[in-house]
Amino acid sequence: MEKVNPPVFTIAYNQKDITSDITPYIHAIHYKDAVKGKSDEIEIELSNASGKWTDEWYPSFGDTLKVTMGYGKYQFPCGTFEIDEVEVRFSPDMFIIKGLAAGIKQSVRTRVAETHENKSLGQIAKSICDKHGFKLQGITGTQDNGVLHSSNTIRRVTQNRETDLEFLYRISSEYGYVFSIRDKVMTFTDVYDL
Repeated sequence: MEKVNPPVFTIAYNQKDITSDITPYIHAIHYKDAVKGKSDEIEIELSNASGKWTDEWYPSFGDTLKVTMGYGKYQFPCGTFEIDEVEVRFSPDMFIIKGLAAGIKQSVRTRVAETHENKSLGQIAKSICDKHGFKLQGITGTQDNGVLHSSNTIRRVTQNRETDLEFLYRISSEYGYVFSIRDKVMTFTDVYDL
């Protein structure tokens, strides 16, 4: 009978490896890999019997968690997440840290009214990426070297009190693309390639 590798993970908090400090408290790690329309999510359940998590180790909203996990030598980089919610449960005492991959920065979640004229989906995506410091991957304004493209010019499209991500999700769906954001990289994929 073959031996099953135990699960292995690493966690960095604000770029500092805290894996050995946090391991005795870990109850579970839940990772949701969103295909489209949502951010990837991480949820870390910790034992809080000592009370450390509601006192000296209480995390700050917006701080980052970089998580990898897997089995043995096979590790999957889940990405970098910004803490957006904490939850305290009793009986047993548990502390849950929740984070989103796209981040909770106010600029990403602010509703905007803006009109785009005579631009391709790639050009609109690039302007949103530039605005929020994301790198754009998988879509351009024209076709080059096999990179997915969206060269069709959109005559006029209005972002009417939508967040930038809601707006981009809406128009990219109309043109047959989905996107995800991981580690400040916005990656577009043709829905037919999924």
